[in-house]
Amino acid sequence: MQEEIFGQVAETYDRARPGYPAGLINDIVTMSSVSQDSHVLEIGCGTGIATRLLAPHGFHITSLDPAAGMLEVARRRCADYPNVTFVQATFEEFEPEHAFDLAVSAQAFHWVDADTGYPRLGSVLSNGGAAALFWSFPQPEETPLRAELDRAYRKHAPDLRSPSPGVGWSRAGDMINGTGMFGPVEVREYPWHASYDTESWITLLGTHSDHRVLPLRQRTSLFEAVRDAINRAGGVYSMHVVTRLYFARRTA
Repeated sequence: MQEEIFGQVAETYDRARPGYPAGLINDIVTMSSVSQDSHVLEIGCGTGIATRLLAPHGFHITSLDPAAGMLEVARRRCADYPNVTFVQATFEEFEPEHAFDLAVSAQAFHWVDADTGYPRLGSVLSNGGAAALFWSFPQPEETPLRAELDRAYRKHAPDLRSPSPGVGWSRAGDMINGTGMFGPVEVREYPWHASYDTESWITLLGTHSDHRVLPLRQRTSLFEAVRDAINRAGGVYSMHVVTRLYFARRTA
């Protein structure tokens, strides 16, 4: 499924998708107490956007993704980091050779089956190992442009909202707690601001899974309506964004 959705747009995905706040990565490293001898598992690495922020810290990283096209870009973009090993696999099918000190997933753990994925997250970690799951999502703002975009979505893609929210992401803390394998979940939020010109926003939307699965004619009509709305508003779409981190330690 991910290969069909993302594999053919891997280069565009890598160019269009934003990175993550530096403070977030530094907090994960500090909170988890990982060092250069530590083993880190990255679940759903995509084109390596988060990998490139983790790799300079020097620990041994095993980065998983099921999409060959995404991994091809990730390997090329991380060629200077011999401490990173890429594996084409889903988290569910991956067979670890050892326990990990930290498991990280950036904008990806919602692709993992929740009922089995969260307990498995605990099973791949050493006692005291940490899980760090994070997602970024826009914060709704009541602006004339947002109202125009909402009208475009109601007309052309009523099952979607603009911008698409992270459905179910807020359940991550409850799912971690529900395994009985972790200590208390710490939730941290990192606010930041993003601004896109019209074509940059259209390109970014084209990398979102819920938009890519739309029939071509419907997607084209939606994108034309979105393009017209942003152009009428001056050609720039600005928004507040929050990256939310769920962090917990594996208990004995």
